[in-house]
Amino acid sequence: MIFRTLLGLGVGLTSVVIPLYVSELAPEEKRGTLVTVFQISLIFGIFLGYLTFLFNDWKVMLILGFLPGFFLFMIMIICRLPESPYWFREETLTPGESTIFNVRDRNLEKEKKKFKFGDIFESKHRKNLIIGLFLSIAQQFTGINAFIYFAPTIFTSTGDVKVSTILLGAWNVITVFISTLFVDRIGRRPLMIAGNVAMGLSCFVLAIFLTQKSDQTVLAGFFVAIYIAAFESSNGPLFFVCINELFDPTIREMASGFFNALMWLFNFCLSSVFLPVILKYPPAPFYAFGVVGIVCAVFFYKMLPETKGIKLDYSELRRISNKDLAINK
Repeated sequence: MIFRTLLGLGVGLTSVVIPLYVSELAPEEKRGTLVTVFQISLIFGIFLGYLTFLFNDWKVMLILGFLPGFFLFMIMIICRLPESPYWFREETLTPGESTIFNVRDRNLEKEKKKFKFGDIFESKHRKNLIIGLFLSIAQQFTGINAFIYFAPTIFTSTGDVKVSTILLGAWNVITVFISTLFVDRIGRRPLMIAGNVAMGLSCFVLAIFLTQKSDQTVLAGFFVAIYIAAFESSNGPLFFVCINELFDPTIREMASGFFNALMWLFNFCLSSVFLPVILKYPPAPFYAFGVVGIVCAVFFYKMLPETKGIKLDYSELRRISNKDLAINK
């Protein structure tokens, strides 16, 4: 139990620190692409977990979980990764440090005020807080982890649980590259809107199949594939991109930590109630996921700003805040 708790803390920390760190180091024109690499590594790890079905050996499972973390730790020690420039916003960066950190804007604004966690709830951040809340809801309550966690249970009726589950994981890995390829080309906002619409409609179709109890295994599998592709091109990776672009540097770390914690809380809630509900009335969760997907798509169309290519400094966030896309008004 102790080590499972430590593992959970490690997962929570990495889901906050890695996207935040990459977003603060990356040049603005490549930031979305580089941050989505975190989701690629996450999905690839899940796929490796599915592959352990082939070995049916808990020792293999533990080794596959240990090796990536060990190699990452060794790389960090050997390469001595630098802090991001925003970590040093209260100090003066030398030209050499600016080169190391690949900072495009040399005039980082210095903040002497010490910020508290409660500052993220100030009225000037209210609209961003609402957007962050919907990003967290969309990341979990459109249902992705119901498919990921309970794939063996969901695919029991197909006759070959192992093959179906591994194919699901492989499709996850393939489709996650959609966001990597397009996030810095067409932007975050179009991907989020289109992805949530596609997920919502796919879940409605799956719910109808389950309601009618029709034998549509192949067609249902097609819509599951559409759903996975939609999630991996929108809510999955772009949650980590958008949540680190919405808030100014003074509260970004606290806001990122808060909404990641909220996202994992929603994950816990979903995983706790999904299995009992689907066993009692199978269509119900998918109707709910469909409604959430459509509602989130409408919300993102109305409220989500396009943050592609912005600099993560004060002046650029203030410039966007003067538009009608709702940042910090």
